[in-house]
Amino acid sequence: MKQLVAKIIIFLLIFLTFVNSIGCKNEDRIPYVPVNFDINLNNPEFYELTTPNNFVYVTGGVKGIIIYHAYLGQYNAYERNCPYKPYSENSFLMVDSTLTFLVCKSCDSKFLLFDGSLISGPAEYPVLQYNTWVDNDRLYVNNDIFY
Repeated sequence: MKQLVAKIIIFLLIFLTFVNSIGCKNEDRIPYVPVNFDINLNNPEFYELTTPNNFVYVTGGVKGIIIYHAYLGQYNAYERNCPYKPYSENSFLMVDSTLTFLVCKSCDSKFLLFDGSLISGPAEYPVLQYNTWVDNDRLYVNNDIFY
C-alpha cells in the first residue's frame, strides 16, 4: 500500500511539473486597455470611410487604432500595436501603399488588412481586432465582451 501511495505521489509531482512548464511559456501579449467610442461617419474627418477599401487612423487602444471600411456597411477596427514584441517602442502597424496589408516596420510582420490575419514575419498572432457595429451614421468601436 505504501508503495502505491509513493508511486501516486511521484506521478502527481511529475505531472504537475510538466503542466507547470507548459504554462510558463513567456508570451508578450498586447496589454488590455478599455476601448469604447463612436464616430459620426458624416464627419469630414472620416470622409475616407465613406468608400470601401479605405481607412483612417484614430487615437485609442494601446498605440492607436486603424478603422478600415472593408465593404458596404462592414468596418474593422485594428489595434496598431504589433502582436510581435508589443512592448517595443517601435512595434506599431501601418497600412501599406497598396491598401492591402498592415506592416510593422520594426519586425517586418505583415497582416492582411481585410481581416487582420498573419501573412508573414515573426509574429505568431493575428492583429488585435475590436468590435464594430453601425447604427444609422454612427460607427461604434469597443472591446467589451457584450455590446
